[in-house]
Amino acid sequence: VYFVPAMPFIGLAFATFLIYRLAPLFEKINELNKVFIAIKYATFICFAAIIFLSVYLFGRIGRDLEIIKNVEAIASSIGENQTINVPFEIYNKWNFQFYLLRYHNIMLDGSKNENTIYKMFEKEKTPKTLIGYKKMNSGSEDYLLYRKIFN
Repeated sequence: VYFVPAMPFIGLAFATFLIYRLAPLFEKINELNKVFIAIKYATFICFAAIIFLSVYLFGRIGRDLEIIKNVEAIASSIGENQTINVPFEIYNKWNFQFYLLRYHNIMLDGSKNENTIYKMFEKEKTPKTLIGYKKMNSGSEDYLLYRKIFN
């Protein structure tokens, strides 16, 4: 109850003791005024460069370009808010999985679930026959997409 109202007075008392210790430091800072001015200008130049580069590079894909191309091709084939059954090797590619989820809310199911509408395989590891599914034109360079056939 009494501590909070006393805080300004405690701060003034503390500052009174510190002022004599900090006075030589302030004199050195005044001597280094040119250095501080140079640091200030360098800071503003860096800040302006960061703002310029942020605006200039906005919307450009800087990494994982091939993965994002595959994600966009798959999403354009099946639409958003879907689930794709995949082998564990694809499920374990976390950056691919989370780009699908982040941009298109497409989830990868790594289980042996046979009730999913879509299945996806790497082109080199596609099974010879896939009963009950029809191959789709996904437009992806690395993956083959299949859709369940409904009778």
